[in-house]
Amino acid sequence: MFDGLVKSRLFNFIAFQVGWLACVLGAASAHPTAGPVLAAILLTLQVRSADHPPNLAFWLLTVGLLGAVLDSLLALAGLFSFRPGYLPTWLCPPWLFFVWMTFGSTLPSSLAWLAEHPRLAAGLGAAGGPLSYYAGSELGALQLSEQINLSLLILACLWALLMPGLFVLMRKLSPPLATAA
Repeated sequence: MFDGLVKSRLFNFIAFQVGWLACVLGAASAHPTAGPVLAAILLTLQVRSADHPPNLAFWLLTVGLLGAVLDSLLALAGLFSFRPGYLPTWLCPPWLFFVWMTFGSTLPSSLAWLAEHPRLAAGLGAAGGPLSYYAGSELGALQLSEQINLSLLILACLWALLMPGLFVLMRKLSPPLATAA
């Protein structure tokens, strides 16, 4: 019964929201490890109960690494910066790597229905991606550039490509995840 609950799309959706919020609030309140610990627990539960655990674990790490590289490049370009600490302010911090992995968990689960609707995925990406960064900025986890509107516009364009692109990548890298949903 517990595995069935953890496999559910509702659990996945809630786990993403909880993981995102824990990571962002932890980073904003100078407790950047609290969120990743909770996110790691939620992700572990999902991987352990998955039909194809190695595929899901590989997928989550892939999305985490892609997201960390992308966010590091965007921060290096000046779209936003991360709180000063033990890393350069342009380098994607570990808490955001876990946000990316929790987001990656939604693609074969609670957001799987978008795979067959690339235009809708692009539209939701263009709206939801920048909104997530803006919310993170408002909560104090990162700082958007002084040209906020330009940063959000660039993020919207990137996320419009990223959302459908991630579904294509998932089909190529892990067909069992793309067809399981």
